[in-house]
Amino acid sequence: LPRTDFSDLDVEHIVVEAEDIAFRETSSRPDPDSTAEALGKAYFRVLNFIDAHDLQEAGPPMLISRSFDGSKIRFDAAIPVRGVVADTPIDNAGIKVGETYGGPAIRVRHRGPYRNLVQTHRKITSYLAAHGIERNGDAWESFVNDPTNVAESEILTDVYYPIR
Repeated sequence: LPRTDFSDLDVEHIVVEAEDIAFRETSSRPDPDSTAEALGKAYFRVLNFIDAHDLQEAGPPMLISRSFDGSKIRFDAAIPVRGVVADTPIDNAGIKVGETYGGPAIRVRHRGPYRNLVQTHRKITSYLAAHGIERNGDAWESFVNDPTNVAESEILTDVYYPIR
């Protein structure tokens, strides 16, 4: 069995609907400050794209994990959108339009600083292993509230893992 204690994890088994997103592929060193800086720059470009192409934000910003090699994490900085039409560019100056995963997933609500998300991910990984649940794609985080408007202890992040 995994070594990480996940007994305090509140895991929801859900089915998520795929949704349109505008996103930028990016990377950073695997520390919260570097990731926050990379996300901020990427979200700025994504928001400019959304405005330039008459799209509407349709949900909180997301970070979709793609890979980790020990010294670098690769991820997509994404924002759910509405209003995608046939002539909306799907790849424009590094900003792409695509769709999120749709299907069975688990969701865990993380409360507190972003720097503690790594512990939540470890617990989820242990939960999946202990229950024999197989992943079915890349995990993602949805940033529920704005950290500039709430106390650090009240920051909410929903963490999703697609499962089979």
